[in-house]
This record gives sequence, structure tokens and C-alpha cells, in this order.
Amino acid sequence: MRKQRLNIIIFLLIVAGFFACMKSEPQGEDIRRYFYTDEILEPPDDFYLIYSLSRASVVAEIIFADTSVWDIVKGSGGNYRVLVNRNKDQYPDDIPFEVMSVNIDTMRVGFEGNTRYYFTAIKNSGSTEENSKILLRFIKTDLEYTDYYKIPNPQ
Repeated sequence: MRKQRLNIIIFLLIVAGFFACMKSEPQGEDIRRYFYTDEILEPPDDFYLIYSLSRASVVAEIIFADTSVWDIVKGSGGNYRVLVNRNKDQYPDDIPFEVMSVNIDTMRVGFEGNTRYYFTAIKNSGSTEENSKILLRFIKTDLEYTDYYKIPNPQ
């Protein structure tokens, strides 16, 4: 009986240790994290956007403080795409632009300041994953906005 209790305790310690080592978010970094449900106004120059993709698609809204160029870096894999477009009231002709997918690991994009952007994470049609954690890192660059690609605005 005593040996059986000891085995159960050891097993529980191993299981607890396993779950403690699993990372769903970056650990040990002092970088701001936002969930797609957060209000993201004027984010810092380096931040994470975290999606929990339990439905076919979910949307995060971001308003950048100033007009600037950002690197968007994939932090986790998965069978998904991320599209971005501007506020439909201000830009009714905008076509969503793909900034992340299975084939894209990093994208450099210019964003206008004080403009609402919608980042839509979409499960790819053949995805069998029920719930995916998506992690994107946004890093502001010192590059000139006029020299880099902007979100398309058909005129």
C-alpha cells in the first residue's frame, strides 16, 4: 500500500513537471503581450499578439500611434492565415491583405498612425486542429514609411 502511494506521488510530480514546462506564451521576456480580445491602442515598439483560434476566424483591432514600418514575425506554427485591412468606414474599397500564412514567416508592412486596422486570423479550410494558439510578434523598425509596402488601397 505504501509503495503504491509512493508510485502515485512520483507519477503526479512527473505529470505536474511536464505541464509546468509547456510554453503557450513566450517566457522570460519583458515584451508586452496582447490577446486578440484586448483593446490595442498605441502599442509599444515591440509586442506580441496572441490568438486562441477556436472558431473559423477571430479579429484583433490595433491602432498604431504613428505612421511607421513594422516587422510581423510568426512566433508559432499552425495551419492558419492572418489578413489585415483598415476601417471599412474610412476605407470602403480596401481589400484584406495577407501578412501571415503557412508560407510566410516574416512580413514588413507600413501602417498609418491613428488608423484602425483589423487583423483577422483564419483557420485554413483543411485544418483539423480544434483550438490553435497563434503568436505574432510586432517589431517597429526605423525604416522610412514611404520606402516600404503599405496596406493596399485601390483607388
